[in-house]
Amino acid sequence: MIMLIIASVSESGSLFQKILFAIAAPVLGIVAYINKQKMLLSLQIVLTIASFSAFFGDIQDSFRYVLLVGAAVVCVGYLIKIRYYQKDPWGIVGSIGLLMIATAFATNAIAHLFWFNLLLGIGGLLVALYSGVQFFYYKIQIAIVWCILNIIFAITPLLTAIRVY
Repeated sequence: MIMLIIASVSESGSLFQKILFAIAAPVLGIVAYINKQKMLLSLQIVLTIASFSAFFGDIQDSFRYVLLVGAAVVCVGYLIKIRYYQKDPWGIVGSIGLLMIATAFATNAIAHLFWFNLLLGIGGLLVALYSGVQFFYYKIQIAIVWCILNIIFAITPLLTAIRVY
């Protein structure tokens, strides 16, 4: 969690930030898997793919969209298949956040700074809302980690989107 917080406030696109995300995202994925948190595991799968794809700056934008948004769609499809949303209707909020974050990471941040930050910020807030409900309403203790992380994660992109707008 500390690594992700440091990465979130580090210089955007720096090697240091990329390394922190590449280590922390899969570790949180393992934590979500161990705790049987399918929605949060889906989020971490997409973030892990995004963090490793960041090391390949020469990937075409169209391929990045297919890769990241495609992974998010597959994850949401899996959640639909296992009837996750019937057990947890708040999962829809988390899935919308997941899709927005995946779209943000697929977006060329240099060419579309406003959209990149807006999607990342709102997506992060939606995942934080979902995680907050999981923690406060369903009493799933581990969800507080994702709630706190996504609130912190959303602040800088939202401030940047406001500044750019």
